[in-house]
Amino acid sequence: MLRFRWLIPCVCFVLVSFVWSADWQVGRIEQVKKDVTSKPLYYIVNTPVTEDIVTYTISVHVNKQIVTGYYELDKSQAEPPEEWTGNTPVWIQIQDKNLYLKSATSGEFKLTAVKSRPAPTMQALTLEEIKVLNAGARVTAGTDTVGFGAKEAAQQQEVAAPKPAPEPPGGTINISTVPYLADIFVDGKDMGYSPAKIRMSPGAHTVRVSKNGYTTFTKQVLVSIDKEEKLAVTLEKKP
Repeated sequence: MLRFRWLIPCVCFVLVSFVWSADWQVGRIEQVKKDVTSKPLYYIVNTPVTEDIVTYTISVHVNKQIVTGYYELDKSQAEPPEEWTGNTPVWIQIQDKNLYLKSATSGEFKLTAVKSRPAPTMQALTLEEIKVLNAGARVTAGTDTVGFGAKEAAQQQEVAAPKPAPEPPGGTINISTVPYLADIFVDGKDMGYSPAKIRMSPGAHTVRVSKNGYTTFTKQVLVSIDKEEKLAVTLEKKP
């Protein structure tokens, strides 16, 4: 698995899809992933002395998009809060190639923005979520402090999306790749980047994995109800 600092030149091309202002917005945590890789520091009698590098990849649902960024754990930034699970409300801001996150229980996190993909309209915040987010993580835009008030809270309630219908029966495809952050397509639809767990309907599905500079991988995977199919892909470099 490649380390993120080596991947930066490969992923920057996707950033042109971010057409946002630098204002803070409200989003919901979609997913937090932790990856640990080893970096060789030096060798002693042909034996490598390594250092573990911890990388967090965080996806956030905001408006009608899911945006993703990553950062390496170091002295300047700690681990993300444990409560950053699915649907946790956060403040989100994109400036140039950086993604900033802040919640009611955390300081500000700075990530490198990687990818954006379309998504259904984000679930509106409840009055209690708005109250907690305002109290714990107010942010500043210019000279004004930004926060949700009664008017905005009422608007959030008015546009709240109906509860989603129960998921139909299906299974999961668990896809991992070397190198990391390869694009995944299932039945021709963009499903984001690797690694990923994708829930699909029962039956045969065509999985395609691609990345610039590597040969595209394609395989048909049979999905069964309530079962997980693991697919480990190693992409070969193009000559």
